[in-house]
Amino acid sequence: MAIYGTDEIKSFAQSVKWVQGGMEIAKEVYTMAKEDCNESFGLLGITKTTVSGKRVLDIACNSGFYTFKAHSLGAAEVIGLDSLDWIFVSEKIKNIKRVNGGMNYQDKVKFFISNLSKEEWGELGMFDVIFMHQGLYNTPGNYLELLDLVAEKCSDLFACQTELLTHWNKNSAELGAEHRDKFALTYEILTFELLQRGFNFFKYKTLDGSDIHDLGIGISLKEKISLPQKGKRIVVMASKKTRLSS
Repeated sequence: MAIYGTDEIKSFAQSVKWVQGGMEIAKEVYTMAKEDCNESFGLLGITKTTVSGKRVLDIACNSGFYTFKAHSLGAAEVIGLDSLDWIFVSEKIKNIKRVNGGMNYQDKVKFFISNLSKEEWGELGMFDVIFMHQGLYNTPGNYLELLDLVAEKCSDLFACQTELLTHWNKNSAELGAEHRDKFALTYEILTFELLQRGFNFFKYKTLDGSDIHDLGIGISLKEKISLPQKGKRIVVMASKKTRLSS
């Protein structure tokens, strides 16, 4: 396969309205966006220790920054899911990295078109680690259904960066006022929903990495959880197996 020319790569980089900034597409060609994902990646708790030798799922992978990053840290396999437009972009980057950068992805990095429905997840199998960058509040459909899928497919760590909702989503609006609190995604509600789905260890922190709240093990569903007010962008890490490191 022919090497991609410098002008072609630069033209491609300039043609995309990037969401994930800081990814090197080719030598000295980077994705340009408001958020530099190199800074936020560590906040998700995704390290070499976390993903090395593991099977990883990147939900709403966008241009694939976190997918490629997990591979570089030694993941055994990484699958990225998103819409057709972003999967096209991710595959183009994968080809450029493979052809121009000599990256040998083999079958370790795969991208699939998905609307995050249960039917589409049927044949994906289990994952050690699932992460989601800016996803829960942008999820088409009910985010509780997405948490059901995550819990079903995740054997250990779920890491997500999200906005705490102060309003109803489009599906909850039809359920009546008595369900309003159920669909306001606060720390308390998110913790409750994850607890019910088998996660035991939790850590929350704000996007800048401060205000860490390690809730530990054995939290009762009836226990009063004292955490910051809703309305902040947060990182949540929830595990089924191991205590999360500080």
